[in-house]
Amino acid sequence: MKFYDNLASLMAKHKFEAHDIWNLDETNDPTVNQPQKVIAPKGTKQVQQTVSAERGINVTMLGFINAGGGSAPPVFIFPRKKVAPVMFEKGPLGCIGLPHESGWMTATNFFKSLQHFHSFVKCSKEKPVLLIMDNHISHLDFQAVTFAKDNGIILLTIPPHCSHALQPLDVTVYGPLKKRLGASQNDWMFVNPGVRISIKEIAVFASHTPE
Repeated sequence: MKFYDNLASLMAKHKFEAHDIWNLDETNDPTVNQPQKVIAPKGTKQVQQTVSAERGINVTMLGFINAGGGSAPPVFIFPRKKVAPVMFEKGPLGCIGLPHESGWMTATNFFKSLQHFHSFVKCSKEKPVLLIMDNHISHLDFQAVTFAKDNGIILLTIPPHCSHALQPLDVTVYGPLKKRLGASQNDWMFVNPGVRISIKEIAVFASHTPE
């Protein structure tokens, strides 16, 4: 209830409109997704579906969606020490790519992601926005929190172990997104038979999904 009390207090104080209320969350975009369902004659004992490889390489995508249905360009975290523009330049317009050896979000990359978000939203102390997120340790870095405070990004965190109930992106955005990514991967493999999907294609697949 404290989360809802804080939300109500912030809404009463700032009177946020729908496009000022933002939600962010990370999702895992592997190079090998769950195969799509295959239609086959009844009684068929073996039904096969081609996949790029047995195991995929994970790329993290950080998405920003507002309550009005708008979005800011996503951030991709690639499992590399350095990121080349070719990895994301054909992705969603305005997206950026950041490196980390494991491909996971870190405090440093979250701070850069927050700067990226601010460059798109153009908020300020005089015209703030509300940003709802989980309280993962990378999101609570001092540098990121200070930047948000200085630039009109009001942070509201979801209580621990409550993301399954309070995180709207998982069901409303990332569920359909994963299905479209899987379809894009299937289409790509038909055009490129025998070629494995690499992390260079992940941002491209994300750009082919409907907004």
